[in-house]
Amino acid sequence: MKEKKKTELEEWIDGQIRKDPDLRRHVHKTLQGMRLEQETAAFFAERRRRADRKEFNRLMRRTGGEPPREGDEIIGEKEEMKAEKS
Repeated sequence: MKEKKKTELEEWIDGQIRKDPDLRRHVHKTLQGMRLEQETAAFFAERRRRADRKEFNRLMRRTGGEPPREGDEIIGEKEEMKAEKS
């Protein structure tokens, strides 16, 4: 695989990061945070993809316990739930 040639700006930034431990730490923490955000988003996207919405609705309508409150709906399903009740 061919390595991409860095621009002068990229070379300068790399040099600054190598020289300054505080900047290096800041960049590392920022990149780590971005990676964690991406992993979290991927986790919840996968959970949403695998969700059994019919089972969820059945659990929410079961007897006993506390009934769902206003705002407990899944975004985009208010219309579906109204249609199911009709």
